[in-house]
Amino acid sequence: MQESNYNLARAFHHVGLVQLAVNYYEKVLVQKEKDRPVVKLPHESAFMPGEGELEQAEEGTTSTGHCDLRREAAHNLHLIYKKSGAFDLARQILKDHCKL
Repeated sequence: MQESNYNLARAFHHVGLVQLAVNYYEKVLVQKEKDRPVVKLPHESAFMPGEGELEQAEEGTTSTGHCDLRREAAHNLHLIYKKSGAFDLARQILKDHCKL
């Protein structure tokens, strides 16, 4: 659901219908998306000699949040607010949603 709202927002943003884009970006910001494991290609999952230690070390350092589009939506919403002259609102969106 989050991805479809984000795609609609991007489409509206791209064609210049920013009020509709803002509505859909805000919907993305309130939705929490369940994180899913990173998909590996068939040649990436094959065991190669001497890489067993490397694969075990990398298992603990998996990236999280790659399915969550709230940061991207917040950034684009920030751009819309900044372009419209609402600098305080743009800054607040970044402060609330784009933390490291």
